[in-house]
Amino acid sequence: MTSPVVFVGWGADDRVPGFYAESKFAQGAVSAAGITKKCLLTGTKLAAGSATSNQDINQIFSNDDADAFYGAGSEIARQCYKALLVPGTAVYGAPATEAGGAAAGVLTITCVTNSVATGTYQFWLDGDYYSVSIGATDNITTLAANIALAINANARGPYTAVGAVGVCTITKKSKGIRGNDGSCFQDVTKCTACITTFTLGGGGTSLTGGGIRPATGSGVEVLTTLLSVLFPGVYDYQGWAQNDATSVAAVKAQVATKAGILEGRLEEYCIASNGTLAAATSLAQTTLNDFRANWLWQINAESHPSEIAASMASKRAATEGSDPVHVYDGEVLPGIAPNRAPADIANHATLKSALNNSVTPIQTVGSNATITMLITTYSLNGSNPDYRCLQSYYVSMPDYARLDLALRWLLVIKPANPRVQDDLPISERQPVAGVWTPLRATGFMRDLQREYEANGWFSNVDAFLATAGYNLAAKRIEGIFPCPVTAGDHQFGVSVRSISQ
Repeated sequence: MTSPVVFVGWGADDRVPGFYAESKFAQGAVSAAGITKKCLLTGTKLAAGSATSNQDINQIFSNDDADAFYGAGSEIARQCYKALLVPGTAVYGAPATEAGGAAAGVLTITCVTNSVATGTYQFWLDGDYYSVSIGATDNITTLAANIALAINANARGPYTAVGAVGVCTITKKSKGIRGNDGSCFQDVTKCTACITTFTLGGGGTSLTGGGIRPATGSGVEVLTTLLSVLFPGVYDYQGWAQNDATSVAAVKAQVATKAGILEGRLEEYCIASNGTLAAATSLAQTTLNDFRANWLWQINAESHPSEIAASMASKRAATEGSDPVHVYDGEVLPGIAPNRAPADIANHATLKSALNNSVTPIQTVGSNATITMLITTYSLNGSNPDYRCLQSYYVSMPDYARLDLALRWLLVIKPANPRVQDDLPISERQPVAGVWTPLRATGFMRDLQREYEANGWFSNVDAFLATAGYNLAAKRIEGIFPCPVTAGDHQFGVSVRSISQ
């Protein structure tokens, strides 16, 4: 048997006794599974952060990094905090420039009457918990000041506060219309003996369970420059803070262009909202209707939508590099608050409506916010329902295969086959090794299909075999690689019947 190794610098004419060895690095099999998936986040930053908006793309390894680049408590820093809760995610931030003249969202907590007993006032801002001790003789000015102190003590919180005579004014750190998507809830059960009451106000939307949203937030950033900065790179899973119609349409267009045959940079993106299902459906199904998008929705969510999108994008980036057909049914979204009011917990009919209309509903189960089923926003072919690409794995698996084929061809097949020609009749002498032919390409692709089938990712491959042919004019091989993705196990139905004997 001929030696399978050719040692450079150690020929057959060297007969000096001894042990000889060489080291070769990065020699393992090259496949899509070995590529780290990036999670990109896109909210706005504060002036305190060192990054330059619409220019810098920073890798974020810790909350401290997020604070340094973007300012503690900024929209994009808060996105990073949630994304970093998922172990193993490669997190990147690309801050967008605030809109000119943008205003911050504002809400208030009003303290009515002085305290007459000790107690504890509890409240939540965008899901963050705060607790304020109340003295037996605290007047309304002291009460408001202490609430402001508690808010300002949370450097990574999304708000700053100022206490005045009986009123604590609470202002979102990041300016823009999405500031109005924040939330404030309170719990006064531990301070009823104090007599004083606490009233949430500021003019924002009232929420089930007594909460309120900020008001006065205004301004939507223009993404043109940021998108041009992001265009050359590949950011596999993206959590966009921007959730208005103009912004999401621009993101959709860019992601589609980058995924085209001449660019080949494959990306998917997550966007979220916490308003009505009708509003979410309009944006997800009408504005987007996109294979590469996930629209996450949680009615009256306490966690900000930008953070929900970041958590989902991070979870996908950490998971799908090695498992492109992952089923997320019932999995917890790290760092995302569950619904507080039982009336806001989506019932079966609401979940069904969302899933049939391009929306991924976030469902409260116990004390967790969970993914009902991760779906794409594509559900219409023209005006007709089309669910052939409902679950996101029907996109992520073909993307994985596309990258895998590219890597194996570029790094293994092409170096070993520097020549190419059409197939010859079986009766003729076949091309020597090192010549790539449609028949050999077909075998290569079918072997990969069967490898995926052995992983459980593909099923019934024999009915959908890959094939290749020769483009005589371009002198290249072109093929079709079907992806018969194995469906996820989402449902099981049983008729349980009592038998009287």
